[in-house]
Amino acid sequence: MHAFRDRSYGAVWFLLGLFVVVGAVTWTGDMAATAQGALEVTREGVIRGEVWRLVTYAFLTGGPLSLIFTLLVFYYIAAPLEAAWGTRRFLTLFAVSVIGGGLTGALVNAPLAGGWAPTMTLMLIHGFMFPDSVIYLFFILPIRVKTLAIVLTALYLAGCTVMGLKGLAFFAGLFCGVIYYVLVTRSIPWVRKAKHRIVETAANPMNAIRNYSTTRMMEEARQIMRRRDSGSPLTPEDRSLIEELIKRSDPGEELCSPYSFSPDNTICPPCRQFGRCLRRYLQAAEEDAAESKPTGSRAS
Repeated sequence: MHAFRDRSYGAVWFLLGLFVVVGAVTWTGDMAATAQGALEVTREGVIRGEVWRLVTYAFLTGGPLSLIFTLLVFYYIAAPLEAAWGTRRFLTLFAVSVIGGGLTGALVNAPLAGGWAPTMTLMLIHGFMFPDSVIYLFFILPIRVKTLAIVLTALYLAGCTVMGLKGLAFFAGLFCGVIYYVLVTRSIPWVRKAKHRIVETAANPMNAIRNYSTTRMMEEARQIMRRRDSGSPLTPEDRSLIEELIKRSDPGEELCSPYSFSPDNTICPPCRQFGRCLRRYLQAAEEDAAESKPTGSRAS
């Protein structure tokens, strides 16, 4: 949709380029080992004034396969964050996580190499902001981002506990990124949503029950999407049903990434935010249609 394509991903592409450049320099040639040693975090290097190490260590990867995996994961989870937050705030989040981990590594004298801290930070923040987004694991299995974020974070923390001081530094990078998110949004992730549900249920139990019994309306909405995508205009009845779905949405929940929305997957239709996501999709489609209309033929 046009409204989503206008978002800038300049910072994401820049960071991906750094991953590729650093990988090419540190894998090939006689200077590969020297370059690797000059970019990783060491206490002695930082004390000598080589402060770039606090950042460059995050772009070191273990080899071509590791780089490809990093690029795929990084692009998928980072692009929606930059689109939602803007380039400045996104880069600040990335820098806080990277430098937080690098400084900790230098303080505890634990040499660091690898971008696990910022990557996991972005993964977890993605789960905070777009919990119901869908990732197709191995390009086949649909899984909610919040589920994947919880599982991967648990594995990451477990790995940190067995890595000693180096694990402490990697944990510090994740911790600094999460603290920055909490300070910026002024909310603890997922707590606001849970609080809203409790208050809503206590105030109107019948309405809360009604919000979960919309299977028929969801199926009708899927048919609306299919007709709309095939070129049929929306009828007044279609718009009325969409408005009803929007009313049943939970305003206390974050919408998922627009790139994850699809009426035909197994996760979007049952979601309580389906109406709001559908409206966002249709608005973007209408903007595309309006811009694609000819502005008039030029006089010859």
